[in-house]
Amino acid sequence: LILLDSLLQETMLFLPKSLTLLKSVNLHISDLRHFGSMDLKSVTKKLEEFAPLHLAGSWDNVGLLIEPMDQRPISKILLTNDLTEPVMEEALSKNVEMIISYHPPLFRPLKRFTSKNWKERIAIRCMENRIALFSPHTSWDAVQGGINDWLILPFGPGRVESCEKQNAPGSSSFTLSAPGQPDQFLANKKALEKAYSSLEEQIRADARITKHEEHPLPGKGAGRLIQLDTAITLEDSLK
Repeated sequence: LILLDSLLQETMLFLPKSLTLLKSVNLHISDLRHFGSMDLKSVTKKLEEFAPLHLAGSWDNVGLLIEPMDQRPISKILLTNDLTEPVMEEALSKNVEMIISYHPPLFRPLKRFTSKNWKERIAIRCMENRIALFSPHTSWDAVQGGINDWLILPFGPGRVESCEKQNAPGSSSFTLSAPGQPDQFLANKKALEKAYSSLEEQIRADARITKHEEHPLPGKGAGRLIQLDTAITLEDSLK
């Protein structure tokens, strides 16, 4: 069961198209409805299948941020935009086992856990109550069908592309050229290192390595640029 915090529930009244994204996430963790509960590892796996963490910005702090040592089966998840202390109280009152906070409440490294700072208090309460904390942030922005695509829905159909292309991790390939030897096409860095180390030392000095572009992931990446099928006025876009 996925619960929305009070603020998100109010937002949904005015933004019904928000349900498009929630339905796509629900589709991937629908096992909760069929089996009543799932273990934490299975839930995080489903979430990462929907939006792989490598899609997030390199500066971001995404994924499982708090993992209880003594884990409970996940049967109720609270979805929130920001995990504030009032939202934390709501999570406790609803007896959830997991919180998905779009913005990561833990971003910079914490040097201590005390009751003086609200972020530290939230982390302490999650750990005390065995509540797992997951933050998707920019991975949900960049994924196809995620936040970026949801934001452009009101403007109508059109040709959409990412403002920043997202490449498949580890998809770079290489060509190794060495004097007196045929060029070797190598599918990954590990294969390149093996082939290079096998060359005689005097040949390595004249060897040339060419790196080929990583393969872009269609429909994924930061931001969206849309060429509308039908132009709209500025007034209509603001509505």
